[in-house]
Amino acid sequence: NLSTAFEPKEIIELLIEFADNIRDDVDQIAQQLAENNIKQAKEIAYNMKGVAGNIGAIDLSKAAKQVDQELRRYDSCTTDTFERLRNIHHQTLTKITKLV
Repeated sequence: NLSTAFEPKEIIELLIEFADNIRDDVDQIAQQLAENNIKQAKEIAYNMKGVAGNIGAIDLSKAAKQVDQELRRYDSCTTDTFERLRNIHHQTLTKITKLV
């Protein structure tokens, strides 16, 4: 839990850094998929899953995990799965912007 491990100022700094680090991830995944670079798309989704989980953005972590799993199983992901990730990613960044 971030609130017990860090001071409020540190939490805000972590959230800002997290948002900056993942800001372009969904677009990067889309670009890699468009270029048929499945390996890179998997890596971005996998990293997003882990970082989001570590920061407590559980919905984003779960959505990234679903994309990662589909890419690993099928070398593609459904439009619904990807759009779910895009929407949750946007919601997460919006919430962080409002908090900080």
